[in-house]
Amino acid sequence: MLLYNPTSKRCRLYKSFVNTGGTEDSGWQYYAAECSQVRLENAVSLSVVNQTVDVACRSGFTYLLSPPLPCPLGTGVLDIGKCAQTLWTDQVFPFVTDLPAPLSTGAEIRVRGSGDGMGNTDIRLPGTGTGNTVFLLSIRWSRLDAIFNTQSSGSWGSELGPSGFIFSPNVVFDALVRITTTKFLIFINGSDFYEAPIRIPVQTATKLQVRCSRLDSVGVMYP
Repeated sequence: MLLYNPTSKRCRLYKSFVNTGGTEDSGWQYYAAECSQVRLENAVSLSVVNQTVDVACRSGFTYLLSPPLPCPLGTGVLDIGKCAQTLWTDQVFPFVTDLPAPLSTGAEIRVRGSGDGMGNTDIRLPGTGTGNTVFLLSIRWSRLDAIFNTQSSGSWGSELGPSGFIFSPNVVFDALVRITTTKFLIFINGSDFYEAPIRIPVQTATKLQVRCSRLDSVGVMYP
């Protein structure tokens, strides 16, 4: 059934069985709607029972719950979330994408690629508005260093980074950036590389940019 609450102007799905009879829930108006007729873009399968959503997204996509939204009763449309792309492979240089959802504690960014020894190889999270960068890991081949930095209203903060340089031109590396409550934990090829402080709330990051001469894959994992 499709349920509509005129007070909150929200819709939701509910399925009851003959042997149990279901339950009465005050404030909701009931309309006939088959859960099997609800579709989710990029989903392989979808089932909804008593408001519990079971979604299988196609490869490279992750199910992300959307906030409740009003639905038009005439068409029976219900926004229960989305299968958003969170994995990209064999991308061209430079790579830019909107984040499918806000970042939070426990989220991870994974990059597999290499630099050719010229220019910079960067992983960057631009923030809301111009001149804001929530996170930047820049491998600077001309200086043989790798630094972390942030930018607020066009002004860069102090550069931080390890003293050693472990990268080689045209050698593929796996970078993992894990977000905690206070730090970015950076791993290279599975080993600890650097712990960088969170200076700007990660929720304000809007895009993911990666600059590599060769970019095998980019992934965003949500907790």
